[in-house]
Amino acid sequence: MWVRWGLLVILCSAQLFASDGGCAAFSDQLSFHVTEYLFHRIVSQTGGTPSILSAALVPGTCYRKLLIRVSGTSNPMTLYLSPDQRFLTSTLYDLDKDPEEDAAQTASKVQRLLMRDESPHMSSRDAHVTLVEFVDLQCPYCRRFSDWYRALPPELTSGTILVFKHLPLPMHSWAELAAEYSVCASRQSADAFWELANYFLSHQDEITPANVKNKIALALPRASTSAVQEIGSCVAAGAGAAVVARDVAVAKELAVSSTPTLYIDGRRAPYPHSEEDLRQLLERELSAQSEHWASSGR
Repeated sequence: MWVRWGLLVILCSAQLFASDGGCAAFSDQLSFHVTEYLFHRIVSQTGGTPSILSAALVPGTCYRKLLIRVSGTSNPMTLYLSPDQRFLTSTLYDLDKDPEEDAAQTASKVQRLLMRDESPHMSSRDAHVTLVEFVDLQCPYCRRFSDWYRALPPELTSGTILVFKHLPLPMHSWAELAAEYSVCASRQSADAFWELANYFLSHQDEITPANVKNKIALALPRASTSAVQEIGSCVAAGAGAAVVARDVAVAKELAVSSTPTLYIDGRRAPYPHSEEDLRQLLERELSAQSEHWASSGR
């Protein structure tokens, strides 16, 4: 009986791993399962539909590199399927590769994803370091980070591009609506966006889901009545929600689930716990960038 059961296991295993040099076959059923999972777990908020463009084996392994297109987005995303076909991950660390080169390649890919879409940003001609922040406008830690950043000396902020990405968290009652209004304010001007975003951050204790809309005129005192009405119409039409969902999808692709989350030139940065931490972080990055440019003869 045990011999018979063992023979059955061997036969089933042989059938499962019958293709691709002993690796489990990537069946149509598995493809459907993966896309269904991704739709409900990652991209459902965007309204996009995932489809698998390719499922090639990683050379020398039974991991599969899945190239996945989501309708409504410009670039495909890459995920890796474990040999037992149970786990998906966005990163594989290959210990045979040079770690610095591998980290640089990964950062470059992440940076392309972060900068793929047009987002509000503050920069100057001298900016050499790109700092991307995922923000929830109702998050008290985001308010604190905003205060710290605005208090930095000009030589640091002038050397840094600050890029704003929306990530309203489900626990916050008015964060998503505020994000939508700020998106629509950005269609008026960059100044209108930052004025409104900073107002939401600095007046968190005064805002409720019921009064978010009424705060727009207070936050934008120089805006005309028609401009304020246009912002409201933009939100009502769903244009703000579409951009927020786009940013949320990027956050999910990068496994970002808290705010503020920071990326510096495509590398996830530790969250600073004080204004001094933030200052030192940017000083190190700008110094490293200067050394790199000097060594490359720029």
